[in-house]
Amino acid sequence: MTDTMLLWLGMLSACIVTPLALLYFGWRFQKKPPAKINRRYGYRSKRSMLNQDTWQYAHKCCGELWSSMGRWLMPLTLVALIASYWGGEPVILLVAGLLLVLDLGVAFWTFYKVEGELKAVFDEAGQRKL
Repeated sequence: MTDTMLLWLGMLSACIVTPLALLYFGWRFQKKPPAKINRRYGYRSKRSMLNQDTWQYAHKCCGELWSSMGRWLMPLTLVALIASYWGGEPVILLVAGLLLVLDLGVAFWTFYKVEGELKAVFDEAGQRKL
């Protein structure tokens, strides 16, 4: 196996982790979210942990977003990395770096969106707005 192939496989492995995690946890939060508020597992923010209603709503929103983003990022990641192989090592590294920055941006964006949804639906005390 060539050095370029090893680099490409490594970058594929690194870049595919985020879409896979988004797909898995998106599905998990929609179908089997953490039942009780806890500090170990789940979508944990000050607003989401106010009460059971905010906890469940946050997981529903987060699960939908992560599933959607995972379905969008998976093919993009695969196509971009497959196409980068023929450009050699510099192109593989550039594409992988851009994909990882995109993944990080998507993660921050989803937290921003979920917190915005929680703020729109619940007041500061965690009670649903009328």
